[in-house]
Amino acid sequence: MEQTLIAPAKVNLFLHLIGQNTAGYHRLESLFSFTNFGDVINFKKADSWGFQCVGPFSKTLTELGAAGDDNLCMKMARSFYGFVSKNSQVEAYPVEIRLEKNLPIAAGIGGGSSDAAAALVALNTLWQVGLTLEELAKFSLKLGADIPACVHQTPCFVEGVGDIITPLTGLKDQHIVLANPLSSLSTPLAFKAFHTLRGKFHSSLMGGWVDDYRSSPKEFLQRQSNDLDAAACHLVPEIGPLLHDISELSGCWLSRMSGSGATCFGLFDGADQATEAVSELQRKYPTYWMQKGILHG
Repeated sequence: MEQTLIAPAKVNLFLHLIGQNTAGYHRLESLFSFTNFGDVINFKKADSWGFQCVGPFSKTLTELGAAGDDNLCMKMARSFYGFVSKNSQVEAYPVEIRLEKNLPIAAGIGGGSSDAAAALVALNTLWQVGLTLEELAKFSLKLGADIPACVHQTPCFVEGVGDIITPLTGLKDQHIVLANPLSSLSTPLAFKAFHTLRGKFHSSLMGGWVDDYRSSPKEFLQRQSNDLDAAACHLVPEIGPLLHDISELSGCWLSRMSGSGATCFGLFDGADQATEAVSELQRKYPTYWMQKGILHG
């Protein structure tokens, strides 16, 4: 018994920080969407728990000490195993996890969160637990604010500390180009720099913005921002020029940083435009990680 899933890259089409709760966690408003590419994870029934990491970024995970039991994917699997064993009549069993790590680490595109979400969804199926996506998302929040949205893997408006999720349609599938200078950027450091450099929270969208988005999604998105841009550019100076160069590419209608960075993206209506964009960026930034594909609308 086994299952293989793609854990797609998560892209923040915008990210507004609107405050903090009493526990110190940041409250946000963001529009998440997901690509058609990402890490690839295989889950196979085994006599004992096991974890194998391969792929272009497996060495980085190993160096960080996150290519074993401390990997978020494995933590989620073990946590769910404990939950199911105590609260369900179904038989949960150990699995061997093989993670093909294709997405860069600490890159603002939810690699670890998406991996953990994939583990939860896969094991819910393999063990025939029968929880809904909403129930899985609620369970997943304990290990990370981005994980609930990654469980849904559908465009959604995210509020609170990542726990309030509203599916949102309007934007058609887009061609996307992602680029990262291969500089890991710690989310806590980005938030700390935000308070040092900016400190002022964004006003909440509220009101009838959903209708505005659905009627003119491109124009709406172009008016928004990523509130962590300045902080990320301060910590990783390569981000600023990269964002500018993406914005100048032919056919690019939205250029922005995803999450806390350092991954930047451009959206294009046409496949040929995205292909040419990658070629131009690779000529200028030959050592950067880049990937093109589809962003689901």
